[in-house]
Amino acid sequence: MNTYEFLHNLDPEYRLIVVGDASMAPSELTTVGGAIDWDTLNNESGLVWLGRLIKHFKYAVWLNPIPVPQWDERMYYGAHTINLVRQIFPMYELSLNGLEQAVKKLKVRN
Repeated sequence: MNTYEFLHNLDPEYRLIVVGDASMAPSELTTVGGAIDWDTLNNESGLVWLGRLIKHFKYAVWLNPIPVPQWDERMYYGAHTINLVRQIFPMYELSLNGLEQAVKKLKVRN
């Protein structure tokens, strides 16, 4: 199933939970054609697709297994892309406290 089918087949009332560190090469998010697979070409950047996800799903969060202190760009290599994703998705640390905060967020619309 491609992403368009995914978006059209799922009701916007579903709760979307993305789990991942969001730490990647900036080009994977910001560049047209940017992808982890060399043979995959995207006509739009990853940020555009993340924007589509957050726009479609009224309830969405991103759980990040990297501890919050490492989200600071001065301390961690992948922090740049973490912060790009945080501008789109409400992001919480994948911890008990972070899960509690994420569940609270999933109870209210974005």
